[in-house]
Amino acid sequence: MSEDKELNNFFKSHKKEINDNNFSREVMEKLPRRTGMLPYLIIAFCAAIGLYMTISIASISLLMDEMNALVISVSRMQIPSTASIITYLSILITLGTLSFAIYRVDTE
Repeated sequence: MSEDKELNNFFKSHKKEINDNNFSREVMEKLPRRTGMLPYLIIAFCAAIGLYMTISIASISLLMDEMNALVISVSRMQIPSTASIITYLSILITLGTLSFAIYRVDTE
């Protein structure tokens, strides 16, 4: 423990401040700005492809039937089918990923 204190005191006493002469600020000013609609267009494009794939590969009615079966089985205190659980989780993950991507674009 005393060695830690000695090291700490040594580094505190030999600390030197280095002036950067606004170097960091100048570097940040020269970096390209993130502006434009490209992130929004990418998200919209991916959402459109995802919607198209959902409609073309597995119809909306199939998804709704599975969601309906999940809700009914949970409301009757029964264990839902594996297909219902997988459908629910895939919808949840898709919506969560899309929401997170939109949130990240808005905060940047």
